[in-house]
Amino acid sequence: MQKISIAMATYNGEKYIKKQLDSILSQTVLPDEVVIVDDCSTDKTADIVNDYIKKKSLNNWKLVANECNLGFKENFKKAISLTNGDICFLCDQDDIWCNKKIEYVTSLFKSEDVIGVSTGFYVIDEFDNDITEKHLKKGNYSFGNKSFKKSVNKIPLKGIMRRNISPGCTCAYRRSAIDIFLKSFDGSLPHDYQLSTISSALSGYYYCNVPLNKYRIHSENTLGVKPVEQSRDKIAEEKLKLSKVISDTGKEGKRLYDLCHKRYDFIKNKKTLEVLSLWINPEYRKYYSLKERIGDILYVFRK
Repeated sequence: MQKISIAMATYNGEKYIKKQLDSILSQTVLPDEVVIVDDCSTDKTADIVNDYIKKKSLNNWKLVANECNLGFKENFKKAISLTNGDICFLCDQDDIWCNKKIEYVTSLFKSEDVIGVSTGFYVIDEFDNDITEKHLKKGNYSFGNKSFKKSVNKIPLKGIMRRNISPGCTCAYRRSAIDIFLKSFDGSLPHDYQLSTISSALSGYYYCNVPLNKYRIHSENTLGVKPVEQSRDKIAEEKLKLSKVISDTGKEGKRLYDLCHKRYDFIKNKKTLEVLSLWINPEYRKYYSLKERIGDILYVFRK
């Protein structure tokens, strides 16, 4: 039997935290451990969690209170590092899990090929009502830019490098990906994006096109579902950092890191001829879409 862990990061989440805890406790398959790390909340979040654990006699649940505020990325890393399971689910403080989430996702991990899984999600408001965001494709509950016809879809490295397709609250990862993540973690990048990219670099990242999470959108969200607008050089820098995270996963990771390093240098310093020379590189054509490649040329020509 594979041991199941949940890593939750909390900060000033008193308004919704109990509903999330209830949804975990209502799972058809219960986790072997739940690690909750509170990042110096100034409200009653930590007290609510602590009382919940005591009242429910949850001996396999643990609350850790930080002595200083780490920020959500470092806080999630800490929570993940404190888990011991073979499979670790990431958990936000303000969502609601569908009661078969753990059962469904862990069934996918019965295949040794599966390293990471992200799932679809519903979007709810602060009153638990379903809402529809225009930038989410109808019938596709992910960040993905295409509709998935299959219920379970393998995501290649070139796919996840172009865009993170799911929020971390929908994700679970095998220990092999977590070990690499803890070793190569970059605090400037989203923790879930790093883990999903590592899983894909290990040829084991899958998107399950079934909504198993109720993702709450409200005014206090750290991140929403809309992509963040960035300049081309900043995006290139992010891809360079992301490729460095996976540079030790194998030959493909190393080649991608070398490519991203060159591309970032060429774009940042607006080296027109060098950017044009990338077009004969098969790796460049593989990992960057025609739209991205044309965008690179247009960017460096605007000197």
